[in-house]
Amino acid sequence: WTPLRPSQLAVPLVVGASALGGTVAPHLGACNIMNGASQVAAMVGWAPGFTGLFLLDRPSAQLGLCWRGLMLLLIVFSTLMSVLGLLYTDNFIKELHCMYFTQA
Repeated sequence: WTPLRPSQLAVPLVVGASALGGTVAPHLGACNIMNGASQVAAMVGWAPGFTGLFLLDRPSAQLGLCWRGLMLLLIVFSTLMSVLGLLYTDNFIKELHCMYFTQA
């Protein structure tokens, strides 16, 4: 018996999390809202923000302080936008006026 690598655990974990999410939120609209809101935080703010904080070196003290401040602002702002995306879930579909759909 050989221990599993983390990459071998990723597929069952993603499938299991998707199955669990599908049972908790059976409507696709709710899934899209939760997915979009979480992606704002994770992919727009946290990934580049923490990469900028911990993996990129800034040699000068003045530039380093400004850089850290901007990365923290990115993380905080994206988290705030993600929370707002989870709170305001209405897309105002009834108020949408599309030129391709005419009312009879």
